[in-house]
Amino acid sequence: MSLCAHCGSHPAEGSRYCSVCGSLLEDSDIIRDPLVGRTIARAYVVNELVGVGGMGRVYKAEHKMLARTVAIKVIHPHLLSDAQAVARFYTEARAASRLNHPNSVSIIDFGRTDDEMLYLVMEFLRGRDLAQVMVDDGPLPFERIIQVINAVLAALSEAHALDVVHRDLKPENIFIERTRSGRDLVKVVDFGLAKILGAPYDGRSITLPGAVCGTPDYIAPEQGRGEGMDGRGDIYSMGVLLFELMTERLPFIADTPTKIVLKHIQSPVPDPRELAPHRAIPRELAEIAMRAMAKSTAERF
Repeated sequence: MSLCAHCGSHPAEGSRYCSVCGSLLEDSDIIRDPLVGRTIARAYVVNELVGVGGMGRVYKAEHKMLARTVAIKVIHPHLLSDAQAVARFYTEARAASRLNHPNSVSIIDFGRTDDEMLYLVMEFLRGRDLAQVMVDDGPLPFERIIQVINAVLAALSEAHALDVVHRDLKPENIFIERTRSGRDLVKVVDFGLAKILGAPYDGRSITLPGAVCGTPDYIAPEQGRGEGMDGRGDIYSMGVLLFELMTERLPFIADTPTKIVLKHIQSPVPDPRELAPHRAIPRELAEIAMRAMAKSTAERF
C-alpha cells in the first residue's frame, strides 16, 4: 500500500496529486505504508489500510493474544504539530470512551507510540456507511428509515445523558451492517468534533470562540453562527438526515458552503412532502423532520 511522502495519506491509484495535501506526486514521493505489518503497543498487528480521511488513516488489525479483529485510527504525521488536530483526536478518544451503547462504536484502547504516533483502537465495523447505503439501496423504504433513525437517536440519548454532543452527524458518520435477520445494525462513529459539556478548559480546545465547526449540509443554525450548542444541535442534524432519507435531497442547496450555512440560519424549512410528492411521505414523519429543524432550539424536540 503506497503513501504520499508529504502527508502520509493514501493517494488514489494513478493520481498525480495527493487528495489530502494537494502535493504533486512524483515517483520519489510514493512510499510504502510503514504501518502495514507493524505491531502497535505490543498487541495489535496492522494488516491493511481500509480508509483515509482528512484527520488520519484507519487500518484493519488483529489483537495478537485474543485473535480479535480491530480497527486502528492514527493521525496523519503532518498533523502531529497541529495543536487543534491533536486536541480533536484526544476529544474523540475521551468522548467515545464514555459511551457504552450498542449503537455507538466501541473504543478499546488509546495511546501514543514511542515515535509519537497517536492511535485509537476501536471495534472493527463490517458494512457500509449510510451515504453509501443511500446510493446503493435508495430510495429507502420508510420502515427502514425509521429503524435507522431510531438506532441513531438511541445512541444520541446515551451520549447526551453523559453530556457528550456529537456536533458532526451526517451519513458518513453512521455505519450500517446488514444482519442475517435482515435488520440494520447501526453504529454512530467519529466523535472527533464532539463537545463534552461541562468539561474544564485545558487550553486545547478544538475550536476557537465563534468558530464554525461541523459539516455545512447538516449544521444547526446556532452552530453556523459559531455559538455554543447542546444536544438540540444534534437533533437538528437528525432532522436534516431524516429529510434527506425521505426526499433523496438535502433541504438547503447552494453553490458554496457559506451560502448553505446561511440558509440553515435564515431560510424557512421546506415541507418534504412538497419536494418529493412521488414518495407519499407520511404526515407524521414530515412534521417530525420539520420540528427537529426548527430555527429556535426551544422549538425542537
